[in-house]
Amino acid sequence: MADEFELNSLQRFRREAAERMTLEEYSSCEVPAGCGGVVLRWHDPDEGVPVVFHSAFQANCEAKLNGSPLHSRGVLPWSESLLTLELSEIDASLPFLFATRRDPVEEGQDAIIETGCSRSDGSWKVSTKLESGWEGIDFDDSHWAALTRSNASFPEQQSWRYEGVERDGGEPLVLPQGERLYIRTRISVSRG
Repeated sequence: MADEFELNSLQRFRREAAERMTLEEYSSCEVPAGCGGVVLRWHDPDEGVPVVFHSAFQANCEAKLNGSPLHSRGVLPWSESLLTLELSEIDASLPFLFATRRDPVEEGQDAIIETGCSRSDGSWKVSTKLESGWEGIDFDDSHWAALTRSNASFPEQQSWRYEGVERDGGEPLVLPQGERLYIRTRISVSRG
């Protein structure tokens, strides 16, 4: 009877065209009975860096990376990318934090992608006015205001969320008052 069972092997999932791709852990789960599993994904290292995006702020948000809807996980191409956020129903009394980190972190790499984290260095631009072409990488945002550092306290009920994004590299920033806000920043990753 024992001869009828075969042990699962990653080799059976190997793709013919996947010579340059890597198989990596994407997610996992465990249930109280002790059973669990792992979710694997194929990744082509030539496409860019797999990342996780974290944020903490109080607003409705439509986020895009290079014009495509942004999800909590994605791949940053080996070049410069444009992150755009359109915020509505904003509570500007609370800080705005955003962080980008590698997923997974490879040995010898820093997890945090600095240019993808909210900073008061002038790289995070904001406007209260919708302008044609604002989501394009070539749009001139030099007349937009830069987001500045916030000294506001994190909300007590969600401090764990804000502190987690801060740990991942996000600096708390002040959002201006407005019904709608349009935020732009560039994120760069390189193989070096």
